[in-house]
Amino acid sequence: MQYSENKHPEAYLAISFAALAALPLLYILRFLDDNRLTSWQWVMGDGGIGSMYLFVIPAILLAFGLARFDFPERLQSLFLFCAAFGITILLWDIPEVLLDASRYFVQAKYLALYGPRFFWQEWGNTIGAWTDMPLVPFLYGLLFKLFGETRISVQIFNGVLFSLAPVLTYKVAAMLWDEKTGFSAGFLLLAIPYLPTQVPLMLVDTATMFFLLFAIYAYLNALTKGGWLRCCISSIAIFLALFSKYSAWPMLGILPLITLVHLDKNRARVIVQRSLFIGLFSLLAAGMVFLSKRDVFLFQIELLRTFQAEGLKRWQEGYVSSLFFQVYPLVTVAALLGIIRAVRKKDYRFLVAGWFALFVFLLQVKRMRYMVPLLPLLTMMAAYGLQGLRDARLIRFACYACVFSSLVVLFGAYKPFLKKTSMNNLLEAGLFLNSRPETTFSVRCLPQHESMGSTYAAMPILDLYTRKNLVSETGWPSVRELRPDFLKASLRFSWELRQPEFYTPSVPNGTTPRVVIASLILPGSQAVFDTNRKFTLLQRFDQQSNVFRFKTLVGIFTPQNLQ
Repeated sequence: MQYSENKHPEAYLAISFAALAALPLLYILRFLDDNRLTSWQWVMGDGGIGSMYLFVIPAILLAFGLARFDFPERLQSLFLFCAAFGITILLWDIPEVLLDASRYFVQAKYLALYGPRFFWQEWGNTIGAWTDMPLVPFLYGLLFKLFGETRISVQIFNGVLFSLAPVLTYKVAAMLWDEKTGFSAGFLLLAIPYLPTQVPLMLVDTATMFFLLFAIYAYLNALTKGGWLRCCISSIAIFLALFSKYSAWPMLGILPLITLVHLDKNRARVIVQRSLFIGLFSLLAAGMVFLSKRDVFLFQIELLRTFQAEGLKRWQEGYVSSLFFQVYPLVTVAALLGIIRAVRKKDYRFLVAGWFALFVFLLQVKRMRYMVPLLPLLTMMAAYGLQGLRDARLIRFACYACVFSSLVVLFGAYKPFLKKTSMNNLLEAGLFLNSRPETTFSVRCLPQHESMGSTYAAMPILDLYTRKNLVSETGWPSVRELRPDFLKASLRFSWELRQPEFYTPSVPNGTTPRVVIASLILPGSQAVFDTNRKFTLLQRFDQQSNVFRFKTLVGIFTPQNLQ
């Protein structure tokens, strides 16, 4: 590490003041945050920010101290990976807070039980696909098959992908500009408190971010350096991104933009030839997969066009919420400065990072989850803006201050809030079931009282947490039984999730211990069962935050003669 002298004290004071003022200012204006998962109106609670704010001053002092030292280039990638992975480890105890995880678990479990061939043959048929692409559930299924049906394998996998994202961000920004800009861009990816909360979850957003970023890096590398191997790797990366999530399709519009930015008189023909080879090879491979499941993909696209596109108009979140609350605000300010700096310098390479702004604002993407795959481009914009400071130590200080302040919010507000939701009951119940001697539990799902979602979709999430065998006490309802207004509900997929055959009751109304998932606190008796057999309450998990309408309160019962 190299030590650097202190310059521009007024700039240090300005950044310190901004970092100190950001948290209380956001707290005062928290009514502007309409995020559907981690709104500051919820995560900050009613107790204020006093105790959490005490950590901001040490964070800034630590940032000032560390900024004195410059990491050697050979250690920067390792540092970024280890820092990101260390953060994810501290979040492994967050419960699955989004019901979408049930779909991916069911798909993965089918592969683990019946193999990859069955998965591909029945994907979209026996295995409900909703609007999910097959790649990420397929990878989750391979993890289950290789390492057992455990959540920790998914969390390590997502943690590795997330930790590689700052490294790839660093590499892409370095190819566009220089190493210092690249390192700042990669490090600032940790200054988005919303982003790490998604990593421990069994979703597809973290993987999509990685595959999209890998596609950008591989394409840029192949385009500028050439070689058939680099071009083949680029085609494979694009193929993987295409089948990670449908929203990645329009996001890959950044690739033609990269081509245009790198065209010049001397290399135009070579650049065009490489881009055509990569594009044609990618589309050929993707087309073969698409045609093999043409009916499924066309049905999904129609569902996206009708239900999902229409629903997005009702499920929007404001840009202020996403870019100033869920992203640390100084990162967004730095990105705006990056735009100004690029315009003044007429730096066309900035258009690659600027794809974030073009995509989000032109297509009116007003939901934080759908911005996740493009967030590395936002931090590239911010890093480019910070380079206008010209003082390397000052830039490092600004980056450290953003990241450390963001971590204060992440671990002081976001994580405690998510652990207090009713979805944490499923995690606690799963751990309790693991401590019991019984091998099979019969699950009864009672209707939701405030939400239009189906409680049956919570059963796979409970299954994710336990090593025990779960069977459904009753058959899952059919989508044909829904009222018409349910077909427009945001949780419509929970009703269209078909009952997997591995949850079929083996001994209906037998002597198997019961697990009840409900939205109301359960009585400590057998009143919830349609049987004359007497049941005793073993344990009840009824934590709830009163923020989300969909609730999962769990009661575990056993027949009296089986205690």
